[in-house]
Amino acid sequence: MKKFIIALFATLIAFNASAEEKPPELVLDITIPCGNNGPKFMLDLTTAYQELPFAHGIFTIKPVRAPNFVTSQLYMYVSKDWKTFSIFSLTDVEGQPVACVLASGEQFRPYRPKEN
Repeated sequence: MKKFIIALFATLIAFNASAEEKPPELVLDITIPCGNNGPKFMLDLTTAYQELPFAHGIFTIKPVRAPNFVTSQLYMYVSKDWKTFSIFSLTDVEGQPVACVLASGEQFRPYRPKEN
């Protein structure tokens, strides 16, 4: 019985220690196109695809080389004719408005769940 209690106690300690470990952080290794003249960069791309403003919001990002999160603006543009979309971030970086393409694509349409 004494061995059982010791084994149970050791197992509980090991389980508790492993439960407190943080899971590894996932960092995507991707290249994102950016322009240091943010508004012009966004205008050039959205004009080329005939995209119009659709949505705007605020979000936070964690730059790789910075210790803290940074607040950024999010802009979404869509083309109803071409069914394309572009999602940009617009962030102040040392006084410069830097725009980055977070995502872009095609076949943009309203979400409709599949019927069973």
